[in-house]
Amino acid sequence: MSFLKKLTVSDYLFGVQTILTFAFCGSQCYRMLESTEGLNITWFTHWFAFSAILLLLAVRADKALPSREAKQLIASYALWAVGAIVSIAFMLALEDDLWNGRDLMNMFLTAGGAMLVIAIARLRGLPLLPRPDPVVKGMLAICFKAMPQLIMGYNFVMSQSCSGLSWVALVIGHCTIWIRLSQLALIVKRAGWKWNRDDIGIAVAETGNEASWIVVTIIWLHLTFS
Repeated sequence: MSFLKKLTVSDYLFGVQTILTFAFCGSQCYRMLESTEGLNITWFTHWFAFSAILLLLAVRADKALPSREAKQLIASYALWAVGAIVSIAFMLALEDDLWNGRDLMNMFLTAGGAMLVIAIARLRGLPLLPRPDPVVKGMLAICFKAMPQLIMGYNFVMSQSCSGLSWVALVIGHCTIWIRLSQLALIVKRAGWKWNRDDIGIAVAETGNEASWIVVTIIWLHLTFS
């Protein structure tokens, strides 16, 4: 009991985030044993890129203001990056013909979105190299997560099937995004509600992540229950 009394809200959030991350990856891999309909390999590869970008932002945020909460957020993104690698390996083991037109569309749209972000950053005079502005990184992260998820929704509509996406993963996706945003809020609260650029970059990326996941959810619900 004394141990539990020492736990903070951030500790509980991190614990739940960790459990749900394993549940997301486990349920999705289990689902792919039965069907990969509607899924694309680039969803998983871009999911890794998204996690890696936000992991870097979380590390920088911790350097700016070290805290237990910041380190837990770093660990959360590291877990998601590992989960993406495991999911990629799992799909590679299951499927022989992975690449299709939707993957090519993912690559082009992501590249186009990234070029647009870079062009806007240049117009606004935001640094790109060697250390890009954190908000620019957040916008680039959206390209790697939102674009593939919107394409996945489009894929569901075109194939009239969303059987490859686990309903458990669908629900957990929303839960973990809001938990990470709550973890971020605790970090900002510790700083006296003063947002640094790294925190804003993470918030921007996660907001885009949630918005696109809502679109996927609406499509999934429509196809499943209509």
